[in-house]
Amino acid sequence: MTSGPEKGKPEGRMARQIRVGKRICREPRSLAPLLRAWLLGLWQARGGGFYGLGYVLTFIGMEVRTFTSEITGSDSVSDFVLQQAFEFISRICIDSFVNVFLALLWPAFVLQRLGGWGILALIGGYLGFEYGLRRLVETWLPELREARARREQQKEDRREQKRRKRVGKDQSNT
Repeated sequence: MTSGPEKGKPEGRMARQIRVGKRICREPRSLAPLLRAWLLGLWQARGGGFYGLGYVLTFIGMEVRTFTSEITGSDSVSDFVLQQAFEFISRICIDSFVNVFLALLWPAFVLQRLGGWGILALIGGYLGFEYGLRRLVETWLPELREARARREQQKEDRREQKRRKRVGKDQSNT
């Protein structure tokens, strides 16, 4: 649960979905920035690197596949809209959870699809991202650069705390 528009008041998942849906209906232009922020959040939650990129792309692919299968399975636009209205809760609760879990396993899909070559593809993708694409991506998405800098600073802070504890223990033992 997150805090809603009113400070201190916890906002549940359904309330947040309804609030965002109303905002998009009022301001259709807000959809692109909301999607961008959400996808960046997903990427950052998975480390903001090559694995996170694979996660986001896999998740998007699975969601698009689910959505297109629902469109093609409908007889008409009204049938599709009614179906979506009835399945909204189940999709949010079940289908999206399954897609989140499966997206975490995206390297296994690469290995399954490419066999032994999948290992080379993953290694090549990682090296290509780290030594080539990262700078370009972080130029387009400065939020990723900032998040990476924060993570690095946190790692450095933890190392420093551990070093201080070791030094303190060593001094107390002598």
